[in-house]
Amino acid sequence: MNNDLKNKKLTPLFKGKLILLTTIMILAALSFNAFLTSATLEKIYIKTIVSTYQIIGRDLQISLEKAIRYGKKIDKFVGIEYLLQDTYQKMNNNRESSRFYSSNTDAVSRIKNYVAIALMDGTIKYCSDPELIGTKSMLPHGESNGPQEIKQILQKEQKRYVIPLPIKGPNKGTRAFVVIGFDRDHIKELLNSIHKRYVKTGGMILLCGVILLTLTTNIIPLTKGDNGLELSRKRIMTASLAIIILSQIAFSVYSNKAFYSYYLQINREKAVILNHILKDKIEFLLKKGLTIDRLFKVENMMHGMIDPSPEIQKMELRSKNNEILYRADNDQEKNAIKTDVTHKESTDELHAGNPYDVKTRIIQQNEIQGYLMTTISKTEVRSQIRSISLDSLTVLIISILFSFELLIIIFQMLNRTIKNTQIHYGDIRPAAFIFSFGIDICVSFLPLYMDKLPNPVSWIPKDIFTALPISVEMLFEGVGIFMAGAWLDKRGWHEPFFCGIALTGIGLLHSWLAPDAVHLIVSRGIAGLGYGFVILSAQGFAISYSKADEKSHSLTQLYAGLYAGSICGGAAGAMIAEKLGFRSVFLVGALLLFSILIYVFIFMGDSIKKSRQDRIKEPTESVSPLDLFKYCTNRNILGLITLIIIPASISLIGFLYYCCPIYLNQHNVSQSNIGRVFMLHGICLVYIAPFISKFVDRSPNKRVFLMLSGLVAGIAFMAYYFFQSFFVTLFSAVMLGVAGSLMYAAQTPYILSMKITQKLGEGRALSIISMASRIGQVAGPFIFGWMFIFGIDKGLPILGIIYVIAAIGFVLMTQKEKA
Repeated sequence: MNNDLKNKKLTPLFKGKLILLTTIMILAALSFNAFLTSATLEKIYIKTIVSTYQIIGRDLQISLEKAIRYGKKIDKFVGIEYLLQDTYQKMNNNRESSRFYSSNTDAVSRIKNYVAIALMDGTIKYCSDPELIGTKSMLPHGESNGPQEIKQILQKEQKRYVIPLPIKGPNKGTRAFVVIGFDRDHIKELLNSIHKRYVKTGGMILLCGVILLTLTTNIIPLTKGDNGLELSRKRIMTASLAIIILSQIAFSVYSNKAFYSYYLQINREKAVILNHILKDKIEFLLKKGLTIDRLFKVENMMHGMIDPSPEIQKMELRSKNNEILYRADNDQEKNAIKTDVTHKESTDELHAGNPYDVKTRIIQQNEIQGYLMTTISKTEVRSQIRSISLDSLTVLIISILFSFELLIIIFQMLNRTIKNTQIHYGDIRPAAFIFSFGIDICVSFLPLYMDKLPNPVSWIPKDIFTALPISVEMLFEGVGIFMAGAWLDKRGWHEPFFCGIALTGIGLLHSWLAPDAVHLIVSRGIAGLGYGFVILSAQGFAISYSKADEKSHSLTQLYAGLYAGSICGGAAGAMIAEKLGFRSVFLVGALLLFSILIYVFIFMGDSIKKSRQDRIKEPTESVSPLDLFKYCTNRNILGLITLIIIPASISLIGFLYYCCPIYLNQHNVSQSNIGRVFMLHGICLVYIAPFISKFVDRSPNKRVFLMLSGLVAGIAFMAYYFFQSFFVTLFSAVMLGVAGSLMYAAQTPYILSMKITQKLGEGRALSIISMASRIGQVAGPFIFGWMFIFGIDKGLPILGIIYVIAAIGFVLMTQKEKA
């Protein structure tokens, strides 16, 4: 620990702050974990209800389409009330047969659903609920054709969900819609029970964490030294983080078990409903005189029911002797088979020995004729459990990084008390962390969101147009940095900082409300301009309030906070997007950014006052354009910019921010896993770069490390010649993180060691390098956009070869500086 904390005991006030902030962090981590699990269950539950109601509504849809082909008109359809009532009865009979609903009679009494026929303008013409006749219903925009027509988009109204199924005429044009609606309270019943369990369990874990932390601060020695008067920062942080980790692991174990129970229960309920739907059809055929082993193409009906449901592995129709007569398997061909079954399961629907099997009796004339057996996919269940476990692990990493930043605040408070000073360069780090968290919360899906918005500019190729938000943001970041430089010198750090927070927050709010792609591009430009203001003013703060021998360390601390925030933001934003959609993430990011103002006014008020009083009054020596030209055309500087810095910037923004989300989405990678790719890349920058910097400082030849960065980047891209999958992208992201660590560790020392840099001035030299990197950042998305047009899998290996050639060319072009 620093000498600042010497001769200070672990006071009750300090213990109280430590316990309070650690408790807040545990509570935030547990809440976020519970939110992700419940949001996943909500999506699964809605999907289950929708697919089940689609199957029920499909029969009505087919009946109406057949009637229309024979000349009936939808607005004068005699007898349609009976068809609606039959469908409505199926929906409610199947629901009430489910023990999940019947276990809560209050929930059943409040559930309200309906089936209706809506005209093309959305007006409900016929409905099982007379009160809704004449009202408007939400319908999908545009014409629905082809095989996707059965998988309709769920429409969300104010109080209910609506499933529209198009009714086609003889010419395949849509004539009307079958509309099935159900109350949103229908979903809340499940979620409320989940939330109650999570609150109860989370509260117990939180209480145990607080007790353990209190005992830790009073029993375990958190001081060091012979007299015990020197605080051990390492021990205090280790103790706090260990309790946070233990609390979250305990909650994750419980959360996974609860998720398994609910997920299995939901899918068992779906299996019951599917069985009852098919049971009614089979019993109808048996009444006509057919026998259960002479049914025609029953397996096709089974396939039609389980095809949209990957969570159902298979459905079987068995004889009363438990012989398999017909089977539909989601993994096999649609064949009817007959074979002996050596085991005989219980015939009870919900209490079979195997929780993955649901068995329903086929009865005719009060005698059992056979059984329907539906099996839930263990593979799908395990996949969902793995997904939840990965979410929990990601939240754990985020909470550790977040906790580290909070603990830094505690120690800075203590430092301030010990040193009797009001300002410390580290005060800006938590603000930088939250800022980076907020603005990078959308990095894992920005091109995907751009692709979903309406595009009023049709003449620009799609892959190029989707690159515009990132390129415009990078461009305006450079503009913001340039504008903030003079402002910072004249007015201090606080004015451009507050202006940058406001602009970035407004940009995110604009992204949240953007009606089309052009508005999104404009919003990213506003956010980028604000980013440039904030980053430069934060650097100005760190430099202004650090001593001469602390300036390098102060900037390191600042960038550590920025990288940690970026890691957390990218991963958290991806998980939120997968649960709530893309738009919601921008709103969360904006709220986080505006919360920085609360932190600044509470913890940095004195620095704002001092910034108003102090101005940088020293005149800066002017530099002629000739001096700048000589510097930029120096063979070492020119080689560094063109062969190392610009290619690295292209790969960082073009590949990671633009290419990765689109490429992984094309390979059906979940949004959460896309976010984890960004997280691993950031972790490499945070933890590998400091390790590499030790070797860079000792080495007299910094060019070797810069060359290695290009070679590693080339290997990252050349891997696509052999493989095209999620794992090769993950490998490439990690390798680019290593390449970035090599470059960032060697770049500044290499530049500062040159005599021409000393002659021009370190600040001006670094600003030129910064502007050069912006060229690559702006160009990167466009380059990868063109690669998508001509074939990304072929283009990436070629790009890797170019990077290797550039790295070798850098060594050949540049020369070692003379001592």
